[in-house]
Order: sequence, then structure tokens, then C-alpha cells
Amino acid sequence: MTLIPPPTLRAQVCAVLALGGALAVLFALYGSAQGLTWQFDDRLNLSPLADVSTHDALLAYLTAGAAGPTGRPISLLAFLPDYVHWPNHPWGVVRGNLVWHGLNTLLVFLLTLLLLRQRAECAQRAMWLALIIAVLWATAPIHATAILMPVQRMTLVSAFFALATLLAFFSLRSRLTRATGWSALIPLCAVGGIGLLLSVFSKESGVVLVCFAVLIERMFFEHTPPPCDHRLWRAGLALALLSVPALVLGYWLTHSELLRMAFESYREFDLAERLATQPVVLWEYLRVLVLPREALIGHHQDGHAIYDWSMWQPWAAIIAGVAMMAAAFAWARTGSFSGRLLMFAGAFFLFGHLLESSVFPLELYFEHRNYLPVLGLLVLAVCVADRVPRRIVGRGSLLVATAVVLLVNGFTVQQVASLWGNPLLAAEMWALRFPNSTRSAQYLAWQYGVHGFDSAALNVLDEFAGQHPGRLDVRIQAISQACAFESGEALRARHEDLMNGVASMVNPAGITTGLAEWGNKVREGSCKTVSSKDYMQLLDALLERSRVAQIPDVRHHVYYERALTAEALGQTEAHLEYLILAFYDYPSFSGIQAVALAYFQLGRMRNALDWIDEAVQHAPSSAARASWRGQLAGLYAEMEKIELMLDEYHERDGEQ
Repeated sequence: MTLIPPPTLRAQVCAVLALGGALAVLFALYGSAQGLTWQFDDRLNLSPLADVSTHDALLAYLTAGAAGPTGRPISLLAFLPDYVHWPNHPWGVVRGNLVWHGLNTLLVFLLTLLLLRQRAECAQRAMWLALIIAVLWATAPIHATAILMPVQRMTLVSAFFALATLLAFFSLRSRLTRATGWSALIPLCAVGGIGLLLSVFSKESGVVLVCFAVLIERMFFEHTPPPCDHRLWRAGLALALLSVPALVLGYWLTHSELLRMAFESYREFDLAERLATQPVVLWEYLRVLVLPREALIGHHQDGHAIYDWSMWQPWAAIIAGVAMMAAAFAWARTGSFSGRLLMFAGAFFLFGHLLESSVFPLELYFEHRNYLPVLGLLVLAVCVADRVPRRIVGRGSLLVATAVVLLVNGFTVQQVASLWGNPLLAAEMWALRFPNSTRSAQYLAWQYGVHGFDSAALNVLDEFAGQHPGRLDVRIQAISQACAFESGEALRARHEDLMNGVASMVNPAGITTGLAEWGNKVREGSCKTVSSKDYMQLLDALLERSRVAQIPDVRHHVYYERALTAEALGQTEAHLEYLILAFYDYPSFSGIQAVALAYFQLGRMRNALDWIDEAVQHAPSSAARASWRGQLAGLYAEMEKIELMLDEYHERDGEQ
């Protein structure tokens, strides 16, 4: 590799000022969103912040994450500075997201600068190309949902550790070569391993960091001597690249039945339909990157079109993708730098979607999944544009093109932020743009309710439920809203409609939130002719459905509603029984407390103490178990004292 002198101090200062100025303008543009509201999944993940006031509560918060298999404790830790913003100030959390995005932009700049300096084709202009790439990446409208949705800080934090790991790893890689010996592998493995764990425990998709590292090595360090035997190094790279696809395939083979049940309970599509739809979705992501439209950028894509393998769209998307990668491979084989870049960018994009666009029962479409995968495409676009001969496009053409793209990006970001900052207008726009989205209908109904348009809110829900008869969750939300002003006869008709709709229900997981709200109204007697016994009939009907009964996460909510309703009906033993069943389906600290209190109210103190001893064993981790024990220590001690006092009282009473 040809040694390139570092840029002058003046050039470095100019680059830093330009990057800082671009970020300042970007932050100002996003400031138009200050009136935004909390979005879906925010309450589930952030509401425990309100209870973090002691060491044990902090430990419980960090070990009780429900956003993914790892619990994402690193991301939960990153929310702690926003303790004061919950539950009244979502913009405060988004402001923190902007800080994380700014840090990630700096890392993108430093990483691309390091990588481009490894290639003679780009080394002379590496700093300015890296600056352009970083600014284009930072301002890309496709990142808006990752920034404006408070809970998506998880995406930003995972990306931060991924980028920091790549920067540290390849900084070492550029210095540690075969001349250093096998000892060079130790710091490389340490940096890579620690960074991988931090990224994965921020968000599970961080595992694709392994693939990113291999692709970068093959693209930018092919001429740099490896730190060990060349053949061993190449074999290790191949194994690392295949490790993540092998992990996905292995999980699918060993958990196929679990995946099937998850699709049945959480989604309106099965695995085959998801796999058929994702190739189309990947092309749609590219369209949003190139031609962003503010009204179509958002998280109301739950009504996305579902494709199956009998349709032409999946096959067209796959054929186009395979043709593009084959052409890139053939071009790269000629030794062309642009061809290798095209191959790198395509692979970087595809491997970046390996988890979230494969076999797992996730939603079909989310723009924030592109936060890192689009980076390779921007490297391709900028570097290839820079290599176009000046006699064809003229001097300064790259700067002009960059300025045009930045103007488009800035305008789109401002429009998106302004829309999010006006929740009622956003709700109406999203309902128009995404008519099949349950989320958009529910959000519009909520906004109408906030502004006092209760009748309009109910009409939105009824209209959507009529067009989508399988959405029992929307019908439940509608009857809950109707309790305030509809007649008893109308509410009875709605209840009968719910009972009849259980058999055709899709997406059972969607019923949980609305069920709790409506259940409270029924138990309080504010739903007129719908009694607690009527509500209990619906709960029993739900438990008879295999799509509910087989999924613990959903069954837990129905059991808990069953327990609360039994308590309202004076059925104390049934109340206790269903509380215990709900706990076993979803062990939680609050579940332990609820059962212990039920035993206490029944005067069964020894059962309460035995329950606490047994229930803490079901904690999801040893850290959570220790936290639960610490928080329950005071309650346990007081119950022991009460039990001792009762025993002494009974002894004295017996003596008399």
C-alpha cells in the first residue's frame, strides 16, 4: 500500500468544522418534532424507568428487558439519563437519540477515513470523501424513525458499539501484521469479542458485526499482510462470514415449531410468506434511500402487503438481486475497484439484514433496520462518483451532487420532523397513507380522543374493524371507548360481536393492551350492561383458542385479567389460582408481590413466605434473582414478624 501523508492541520480543522456544522443544522431540522408523542413499544420498555430509585430496582430494571432474547441491558442502561423525561417529555428522550446519532456520525467519519486510506484509489482524497459519506449518512431520511422513536435508541446504541468496534479493530489491524507474530491476534480478538458482546446486548442484530468486519477486511485490507499464516487467516474469515447465516439456519432447524407458534400468535403471515415478502421489502428500502417521501416514512407499516411464492413480485425481486450481485462479482473479478465496491456494498446491505429480514417472526418492514446496512451503499456511491473522469462531468461535480442530495435530505427530514411534531395531523396523514395499518387506525383514534372527538375516534375503530374482521384487538378497543357514551343495548351487541369474533381472530398478541383497559372499565361497572361475568366468558373463550392457549406471553395476560375479574366477583381462590398461572407464564417481580399479597389477604402467611422462596427461583437470570431477593427482603421480614405474632397470639388463646 502506498503511504499517503496525513492531511494538513488546516484541512483537518475544516473537516471537523464542516462535520460539526452539518450536525448542528441536522439537529435544528429535527427540532421541528418537539411536539411528538410516545410511540408503540415505548411504554413497554421505558415505563420501568419510573421505579429506578434503589440499587435493587436498578438491577431489576436492567435484567427485566422484554425487547429481545438478551433483554438488551446495555440499551436499557443508556436510557437512565432520561429518567426525568418519563412519562411526560418524549422529546427529551429523542434529544438524547440525536446525541447518539451525532456520536455515530463521528464514528462513521473516522471509520471510513481509516478504510479509504487503505486503498490507493481513494487515499489522496480520503478525508473529504469520508466527510461526504458521513454527512450523507447522517442526513439520510431513512434514519428518521431510528431517531424520532424514543425506544429505537436501542438501534443507535447497538450501532455505536458496532462502529466503535470496527474502528478499534481495524486501527489495530492496520498496525499489527505478520511481523508482530501470533500475539497480534490477542488484542484483535479481545477488541472484537468485547465489542460484539456490547453490540449484541444492546440489540440482537448487532451480531452481524462479524459479517461487516469480514467484508471490510476483504475490501480494504486485502493487500495488508495478515497477523498470522495467510491460509489460516483466510479460513478464519470464511468461517466468521458463514457463522451468522449458520446461526440463523441452525435456529430455524432447531426451533421450527416455536417459530410456527410465534408467527400464529404475533403475525398475520406465516414464515413462507415472510420469506417471500422480504426480497420485495429490501428493494423498497433502496427506494426510500434514493427517493424519500416524508409521508411514507414512519412506523405504520404493519399493514404492508404480504406476498407468497405464487406471486411474481418475490421472484422478480430475487432475480433482480441475484443478477445485480452476479454482475458485481463478474466486474470485481476483472480487478476493477468500482466492481469490488459494488460487490462490497451489496453484500454489506444483505448481510446487514440477515437477522431482521429472515426467519424470525418480526414485522415485515421497519426503516430503522437500515441504520448501518446503507453505509456500504453510500461508500459505493461517493467513491464511484469521485472516480468519474473530470473531463466527463467537470470539476467540482461531486460537491455539486453532494449539495443537491443534502438539500433534498434536509428538506425531507424537516418535513418528516414537522409531521411528527404535529401528532393530530400526523395521525390523519398516516391513516390516509396506510389504510391497512392497525397501528395507524389506533393512533388516529387515540389522537381524536385526546382532542375530545370521542365519536370520531369510535368511528375510526369501527370502520377499520369492519374492513378487517379478524382484528379482535381493534374491536376490544372500540367497545372500551364506547363504554362512555353508548347505550346498554349497543354495548351488549358489541360484546356478542366480540364473542363471535374470537374464532376468526388474527394476531392474538395484539389484544393484550386493549383487554386490560376494557377489563378495568368492566370491573369498575362503567360499561353498563356488560358485567364481569360477561367479561369472564370472553376470557374463557380466548383461553379455549389454541392460538392463545399455546403462547405463554399472550396467555399470561388473559390469566391475569381472569384473576382480577375473579377478585371483583369475590372468587378469592380463583383469584389466587390465576395469579399463580399468570406468574408461571411470565415470571416478574410484580407477579411475586401480587401472589404474596393474595395469600396474605387469605391469612395464609406461611404459604406467602413459601411462595416467595419458590417464586424467586423462576427469575430469568441470576442477577434478576438477586435483585428480587433484595427487594423482597423487607416484605419477607415483615411477613415473618406477622406470622410469629399470629403464632404467639394463637398459643396464648389456646392456653386461655
